[in-house]
Amino acid sequence: MRKAEIIAAAFSVALSACAGRAPQLVDVVQAQDHVDCTAITTEAQANKRRIAELASEKKANLAEYLIIMDSQAAANQEIAALQSRQQELATLAEQHCKAAGPPPIPRPAPPRPQ
Repeated sequence: MRKAEIIAAAFSVALSACAGRAPQLVDVVQAQDHVDCTAITTEAQANKRRIAELASEKKANLAEYLIIMDSQAAANQEIAALQSRQQELATLAEQHCKAAGPPPIPRPAPPRPQ
């Protein structure tokens, strides 16, 4: 009986390792939001790169997702949060960077249904 409990515990630990990682969500509105157009543009570019990285992560893990569904879907959640943040940055740019010309940040495309 003891051996069966140990095997069950080991199986549970191994299975939980396949559950995926916790998402690292970005807040849409942040305390350090400021009207510096350069900072807004820099953050938007960094977010765009991170979205591309997460999209690559999703493709790389497609086989894993098909075999063991990632219940947290971390990459999907992070992409959605970053896209919301990009929307907020675009609004900030429109409000505060008009004198510098058109907004430096294109609005993100709406997320596609999965």
